[in-house]
Amino acid sequence: MSLISLINKQSFSLSKSFNSSLFQNKNTFNFIFKKIPKFRLFSQNITNDSKENESNDSKEKESNDSKEKESNDLKENIEKLKEEKEKLSKELTETKNNYLRSIADMDNFRKQTENQINLIKQYSIQNFAIKIFEVADNLDRTLENFPEEKVKEISEKTQEFKVLFDGVEMTRKELTKVFEKFNIFKIPTKKGDLFDPIIHNAVFQVSDDNLQPGTIAIIIKSGYKLRERVIRATDVGVVKK
Repeated sequence: MSLISLINKQSFSLSKSFNSSLFQNKNTFNFIFKKIPKFRLFSQNITNDSKENESNDSKEKESNDSKEKESNDLKENIEKLKEEKEKLSKELTETKNNYLRSIADMDNFRKQTENQINLIKQYSIQNFAIKIFEVADNLDRTLENFPEEKVKEISEKTQEFKVLFDGVEMTRKELTKVFEKFNIFKIPTKKGDLFDPIIHNAVFQVSDDNLQPGTIAIIIKSGYKLRERVIRATDVGVVKK
């Protein structure tokens, strides 16, 4: 066999071996290439699942944070509402108390006004009555200066005096009736009564062995009451103590 033939044979053998090896490798490559898309899909699914899990975790965390924030906000709002309720309750109580006090004040004012009006009505005649007392005093002094025996004696001599005296006496009686009609009364006072500073006015003091010290010795001017109010005290002379 020639050298050239040997070389060709070896070349053929190597070529066959290479082709066989190439064929096997080609099958291997085809298998790998067929499997790669699935592997890529599987890997992509894993990645997507991971991302989805991470997204779900993130969303769940955000949801929990949101719920916690809402819970905190709700608690804060409840506390604010409680404080506002307490504040409004206090204001309502204070307003109610002020209202009740105002009603009480108005009622007291109304009663005081009515009492003042009644007092004015009852005692409006006081100043006028005090002026009329001077007339009554003059009539009283006239009658006191003419005792019954003296009047009888003078009347026997002069009939006109009797008529005049009776007219003075009748005038005094009519004046007393007018006083009583308007609730004006003479303060009853007599010699020997104990001195009372509420209804008596001590003008002077005298010595009198027949009377107790601190008692009335002389009645100078009669006193009067308008209802229960002393509008003029009785002027008296008091026995020295």
